[in-house]
Amino acid sequence: MSVLTLHFRREMARIEKALAAGDRPAKAFAGLDDDLYALLLNRAYDGYDTVKASLPSYPPVEYVQDCTGNLTQFEAVKESVLFWKLAKEALREHGRRRLKDATVVDYGAGWGRITRFVEKDVARLYAVEPNPAFREVFEQTRVPGELIASDYLSSEPLPIRNVDLLICFSILTHASEQLARNIRDRWVEMMARGGVVLFTIRPGTYLDETGGEISRLSPADLAKAKADYAAGKPGYWPYPDSPDWGITITPMAFLEALFGSHFQIIGPRYFLQNDTQLPIVMVRK
Repeated sequence: MSVLTLHFRREMARIEKALAAGDRPAKAFAGLDDDLYALLLNRAYDGYDTVKASLPSYPPVEYVQDCTGNLTQFEAVKESVLFWKLAKEALREHGRRRLKDATVVDYGAGWGRITRFVEKDVARLYAVEPNPAFREVFEQTRVPGELIASDYLSSEPLPIRNVDLLICFSILTHASEQLARNIRDRWVEMMARGGVVLFTIRPGTYLDETGGEISRLSPADLAKAKADYAAGKPGYWPYPDSPDWGITITPMAFLEALFGSHFQIIGPRYFLQNDTQLPIVMVRK
């Protein structure tokens, strides 16, 4: 017997009835607790086939691990839920519009790891992604939201305007300066005045890590990176197959220089789930 049957029978019966009556999933699941919704999405329970059929699926576990730094599916789900909760909190604190009336963009959505948690809470949802392989998985797993193809350098305008909340997880953690500037320009075009942005950077403490991607750097590279960071300059080391995608360490002084003319940078939030991702909250001026 599942926890759903033991403790959430009434809520599940309501959702099943709404879906059977033809309600869209966004309406049937509206207002549902994020953690309970994550359990439903994870499908680790028996029964409730109508609910399962209405929800997006997940790609194979191996695919999830390859795209998230070897996180298990449960860990990947937990990280996604907590980031979306943080985004909602940022909108409540600094936004101009209620969440249920908001237009939301997941910028660099990938295969929809975070996007799938958003639709039940908002009015309009867009997912922006340049990689056709990710977009294919996004569509195959039936992630809700309007999928918009962007170019890899984010150099072309997108058909999205008046955005109230934009989320961007682990994109500027890999972007070259030119890509970051292009992303800035796209956000300026898309965001409504008073719109809230939540994105992540690699914090300076990442330079003190001993494993993971930072181990690619030589002692000389690392010493220079720490000196550059102290001087307010970003550190960037491209991957072999792309000049604009690599390892990026970003000081707050660079963010001020990059975004300060168009956004009020509220500041960083600590993300206990993953201390190599530092969330930054901004508001469009």
